[in-house]
Amino acid sequence: MPTLTSLPTECLLLVLQNCDSISQATAVSSTCKRVHSVYSSNKYAVLGWCGRRDIPAFNEAIMAVSDIFIHLLYVAVIWVH
Repeated sequence: MPTLTSLPTECLLLVLQNCDSISQATAVSSTCKRVHSVYSSNKYAVLGWCGRRDIPAFNEAIMAVSDIFIHLLYVAVIWVH
Protein backbone atom coordinates (compact mmCIF):
# COMPACT_ATOMS: atom_id res chain seq x y z
CA MET A 1 0.00 0.00 0.00
CA PRO A 2 1.37 3.44 -0.91
CA THR A 3 2.22 5.78 1.93
CA LEU A 4 2.08 9.56 2.14
CA THR A 5 5.83 9.81 1.66
CA SER A 6 5.75 7.64 -1.47
CA LEU A 7 3.60 10.20 -3.29
CA PRO A 8 5.27 12.43 -5.89
CA THR A 9 6.18 15.93 -4.72
CA GLU A 10 3.38 17.47 -6.82
CA CYS A 11 0.79 15.31 -5.03
CA LEU A 12 2.19 16.19 -1.60
CA LEU A 13 1.91 19.84 -2.56
CA LEU A 14 -1.74 19.33 -3.55
CA VAL A 15 -2.41 17.65 -0.20
CA LEU A 16 -0.90 20.62 1.64
CA GLN A 17 -2.72 23.20 -0.50
CA ASN A 18 -6.06 21.50 0.10
CA CYS A 19 -5.87 21.62 3.87
CA ASP A 20 -8.78 23.48 5.46
CA SER A 21 -6.60 25.80 7.52
CA ILE A 22 -3.06 27.06 7.93
CA SER A 23 -2.76 25.17 11.22
CA GLN A 24 -3.82 21.96 9.48
CA ALA A 25 -1.21 22.45 6.73
CA THR A 26 1.42 23.11 9.39
CA ALA A 27 0.38 19.96 11.26
CA VAL A 28 0.56 17.85 8.08
CA SER A 29 3.98 19.32 7.30
CA SER A 30 5.29 18.17 10.66
CA THR A 31 4.53 14.49 9.99
CA CYS A 32 7.91 13.75 8.41
CA LYS A 33 11.00 15.37 6.92
CA ARG A 34 9.92 14.92 3.30
CA VAL A 35 6.52 16.54 3.73
CA HIS A 36 8.12 19.34 5.75
CA SER A 37 10.65 19.87 2.96
CA VAL A 38 7.85 20.17 0.38
CA TYR A 39 6.01 22.59 2.68
CA SER A 40 9.14 24.68 3.30
CA SER A 41 9.96 24.90 -0.40
CA ASN A 42 6.41 25.98 -1.27
CA LYS A 43 5.39 27.79 1.92
CA TYR A 44 3.97 30.91 0.26
CA ALA A 45 1.86 28.92 -2.20
CA VAL A 46 0.49 26.70 0.58
CA LEU A 47 -0.21 29.66 2.86
CA GLY A 48 -1.90 31.50 0.00
CA TRP A 49 -4.27 28.63 -0.75
CA CYS A 50 -5.04 27.84 2.90
CA GLY A 51 -5.21 31.50 3.90
CA ARG A 52 -8.02 32.15 1.43
CA ARG A 53 -10.11 29.48 3.15
CA ASP A 54 -8.96 30.12 6.71
CA ILE A 55 -8.75 33.92 7.08
CA PRO A 56 -11.74 36.20 6.46
CA ALA A 57 -10.85 39.05 4.09
CA PHE A 58 -7.52 37.39 3.20
CA ASN A 59 -7.35 38.95 -0.27
CA GLU A 60 -8.09 42.41 1.13
CA ALA A 61 -5.34 41.98 3.72
CA ILE A 62 -2.83 40.97 1.03
CA MET A 63 -3.79 43.99 -1.08
CA ALA A 64 -3.41 46.33 1.92
CA VAL A 65 0.04 44.96 2.72
CA SER A 66 1.02 45.24 -0.95
CA ASP A 67 -0.14 48.87 -1.07
CA ILE A 68 1.90 49.69 2.03
CA PHE A 69 4.97 47.97 0.57
CA ILE A 70 4.64 49.86 -2.73
CA HIS A 71 4.28 53.15 -0.86
CA LEU A 72 7.36 52.42 1.27
CA LEU A 73 9.33 51.47 -1.83
CA TYR A 74 8.28 54.73 -3.53
CA VAL A 75 9.34 56.75 -0.47
CA ALA A 76 12.70 54.95 -0.36
CA VAL A 77 13.37 55.65 -4.05
CA ILE A 78 12.52 59.34 -3.64
CA TRP A 79 14.65 59.58 -0.48
CA VAL A 80 17.68 58.07 -2.24
CA HIS A 81 17.45 60.59 -5.08
